[in-house]
Amino acid sequence: MFATNVAVGMGVVKAYMDAFNEEDNSKAQKKAVVLLKQDRVMSEIEKSVQDVAKNLGIDHNYVLNGLKVLVESSPDENIALQSLKELGKAIGTLGGGAKIKEQGVIGLFSGFSPEQIETAQRQVLTDGKEV
Repeated sequence: MFATNVAVGMGVVKAYMDAFNEEDNSKAQKKAVVLLKQDRVMSEIEKSVQDVAKNLGIDHNYVLNGLKVLVESSPDENIALQSLKELGKAIGTLGGGAKIKEQGVIGLFSGFSPEQIETAQRQVLTDGKEV
């Protein structure tokens, strides 16, 4: 419900208050910020936005065609240039198009062999206590 509320344009604090029956504005603001940092929540918001856009007939074709029309027919050179830049980003010509999410490799450490464990020694401090 939170993601849907955000996707349709409700403010994040109001969306949190509505979805979780929270009455404290300050608590709702803090908790909404935490939710917005979670990948699963952001993915759901993006999915909801795409669903709303699809229902309105807005898709990649629509956006690219609108930008193309602005480039070709805008009397304002700044609008035409910005539209051209956005088109370039969208198709990858100017960079900044697709965002790649890097993830670390997990599980590279496979533990120690029995031989390594047996040969490991504790260091002794100068006062005679073991580390």
